[in-house]
Amino acid sequence: MIQFRKLPFAEAIRFFRDKTVLTPARYRQLTEEARVRAFTVSGVARMDVLTDLYGGIDRAIKSGTTFNEFKKSVKKAMATRGWTGMNPYRLDTVFRTNIQAAYQAGHYQRQMEVAGNLPFWQYVAVMDGRTRPAHAAINGKVLRSNDPFWQTSYPPNGFNCRCTVRALSKGDLSRESLDVETDVTGIADPGFDNNPGEVSYRDTLAARSINLASREKWLPLIDQGTAEAGRPSTVPYDPMPARLGPTLKDLGGDMVKLRSLFHKAIGGKSVLINTPDKDSIILSDYLFDHLSMDGREAYFPLIRPVLEDSFEIWLMPMKGEKTGRIVMRKRFIRFFEDKKKHHVMLSAEYQQGTFVGYTFFRGEKAKYFANQRMGWLLYGR
Repeated sequence: MIQFRKLPFAEAIRFFRDKTVLTPARYRQLTEEARVRAFTVSGVARMDVLTDLYGGIDRAIKSGTTFNEFKKSVKKAMATRGWTGMNPYRLDTVFRTNIQAAYQAGHYQRQMEVAGNLPFWQYVAVMDGRTRPAHAAINGKVLRSNDPFWQTSYPPNGFNCRCTVRALSKGDLSRESLDVETDVTGIADPGFDNNPGEVSYRDTLAARSINLASREKWLPLIDQGTAEAGRPSTVPYDPMPARLGPTLKDLGGDMVKLRSLFHKAIGGKSVLINTPDKDSIILSDYLFDHLSMDGREAYFPLIRPVLEDSFEIWLMPMKGEKTGRIVMRKRFIRFFEDKKKHHVMLSAEYQQGTFVGYTFFRGEKAKYFANQRMGWLLYGR
């Protein structure tokens, strides 16, 4: 049985927080690899309910919440929203499957870190009346850590799967008289025949070797935009809601003053902002240290207006050209017009719950505007 109070460790938390909440319809449009980065629940189309479920599971992984505590908090949130479409058994399945997946993804990453010393992995099933026959049949079998079997059948291998994997050394094999298998058939149920931990571990290795924020080129994974979303090709321009700020050059290179203006523009050193798609986004001082001060700093006062009152919000699955890493990136769009009828489009981007950057386009650059309005439309006014 899973001991939930022993669950929290950094890899499991990071694995789950890397996910983006999606409706089942959007989830089905993703590739198998991209689905590792998404969270959904079959039959639940309401984003507010999905967000409640996601938040409850995230708290459970971080704090060791029991199922009864999770069920109580989630059912209370659902009742507030007037939604009662999930029975206790279904909640239990959602809870245990997601927590086990996060735990095993973290477990896989830790085992890969020590695979040089512990290169043999043993499949361990919980041998009781609820264990699937296929899982019981391979209980105790040992394969090399790089055996193809683990690409499709590293636990969990189905809903409510409680199996795990034990890492062993050559000395362990000798002491326990264990043989290494080389031809074990995969056992995963449909939809579980991948290894989320492998994807996360690959990302970890990639992040160590490349500064993803500054050196990676991100390629879109879907080719659709305004036409498919039924959005107008021409858009309204809002009056500029705030005066633009000074550039670093205007301030004579005074970074301390510019940082203070950045904090003033976002509302503090670290703030949580609610967005029109019923989500929230973190704005923090960390971003300031990673911005190129090339004139865009004048647009600090527009960051919050774009996030809090977007014209459109788009979601795009993207793949790193160098690393192959897949991320879900949101793009917040808003168009402005100043008193001199100068037009500006500001595009802000969000990844893993955090504001990661922004850019702007001056004038009627229709091609650039169209390229920004791509992906799945999450919100439009």
